[in-house]
Amino acid sequence: MKLFVIIGLSVLFSFSVFAEEKGYTGFTLEVGVSGFFSPELVNADVIKIDPDSPADKSGIKVGDKLIAIEDCKIPGCGAQEGKKLISKLKGQSLPLTLQRADGSEYSVSLLVE
Repeated sequence: MKLFVIIGLSVLFSFSVFAEEKGYTGFTLEVGVSGFFSPELVNADVIKIDPDSPADKSGIKVGDKLIAIEDCKIPGCGAQEGKKLISKLKGQSLPLTLQRADGSEYSVSLLVE
């Protein structure tokens, strides 16, 4: 069952955009989901930040937890909706709300490169 979930996640979060340039945010998330037919995001933790990326410039840190993509709260955001919201094109803005390890919350609006 775990193999199926991992394969499903890799398919679910592989972003492909045709005819327009896919955006670059510079962060990598470790994502947990629950449910099979209508999966929901349970958690999304920042595990990597690329130097000089939009994420780095906005102050996002490894270990931060993503708690909302636009107005879609995590946990509870549908996985398909989360994928759609985070898949921005170059030049678009990506509003995120995150939580630090100390519990403090902050919001950023990344300009996707």
